[in-house]
Amino acid sequence: MTVRILLLTTAIVVSVGAAAAAVLVHKPAHVSLVAGQADDKTPITVASTKPGAPGEVALRTAIYDRVEQLMAARDYAALDAMEEQFRTGRDLTPGGVPKLYEFHASLQRSFGNPSPSSDCRMAGDQILGDWEKAAPDSPAIYITEAAVAVKRAWCWRGSGYGAAVSAENGAKFQAYLGAAEAILTEHKAVAAQDPEYFSVMEDVYKGQGRDRSEFEALVAEGAGKDPYYYPIYWGAYYYNMPQWYGSAEDVDAAARDAVTRTRARDGLGAYARYYWRASQDDCGCWKDAVDWPSMKQAMRDVAKRYPDPWNLANFAKLSCDMNDGATARAYFTALGRIDGAEAWQKDRAGWQQCRSLAGL
Repeated sequence: MTVRILLLTTAIVVSVGAAAAAVLVHKPAHVSLVAGQADDKTPITVASTKPGAPGEVALRTAIYDRVEQLMAARDYAALDAMEEQFRTGRDLTPGGVPKLYEFHASLQRSFGNPSPSSDCRMAGDQILGDWEKAAPDSPAIYITEAAVAVKRAWCWRGSGYGAAVSAENGAKFQAYLGAAEAILTEHKAVAAQDPEYFSVMEDVYKGQGRDRSEFEALVAEGAGKDPYYYPIYWGAYYYNMPQWYGSAEDVDAAARDAVTRTRARDGLGAYARYYWRASQDDCGCWKDAVDWPSMKQAMRDVAKRYPDPWNLANFAKLSCDMNDGATARAYFTALGRIDGAEAWQKDRAGWQQCRSLAGL
């Protein structure tokens, strides 16, 4: 039976904010990934952009704009073609991020965020129904329907502690999570061709309080489909946060699992991408989990393979978050005449403070 919740709304409850600079206060129980190795002294260099070639930020913006245009035109065939191209080609942005992730993030963002004041309703419900009728073999439509349901679930729950959620809102939260799970489960044969399927299902499992063994089996299944679809590992960070079901040690164990699955191509890069994503959460929990020597080498591994200015600027920012002015200086120096301020978004003061810490 086809499950329809063409009303739903997405679940991406990641608060983005600059973490305050702090010295690492916790050493994970694990041995450093670079234990016994000499420091990597290879100079960090920024990519020379080809004339007319977009950098990371420009390309992400172009994907978002294209998705918005196609949604406005109700061009479902073109949206599905875009998803298929990014999925089968495993195309990457200049910074090394799957374009497929940017596609789904743009698509889910286009539905906006619901509010309890409007009964957690979302714009575009009719679009979902029309798209499914037009393209029942589209992975993107079922993933988006489920993501929208998860968004609506979190609208009812809110971002506070579970004890503060009313029984009525808690029931609605679980109902929408159940609807999302039903959509994904019923259409798995089609939807699971796309690794974003597993990322959305991780949101469902976290909200439902699924057992660790179930969650880890889901991560393993998703990574088996595409080990380089990094959002799968980002979902593991949120599940393992201390305020959910894990600890600092669990957080770092999940980061190391990502490295194990991706080391052949990306070195320690998965470790950097995992904690970079984690740093965007307001709680700052990642600082209690990360092994900074491992992180420094992981950032270098990303910078060597994908030396886009966006990566280098963010690695300077992360270094300042950890009060490591020398490493921040290396990335600022590599940027040359590019100031890197876009990594701080509108926080110009934070950018200047980081430069000061770096001795610039």
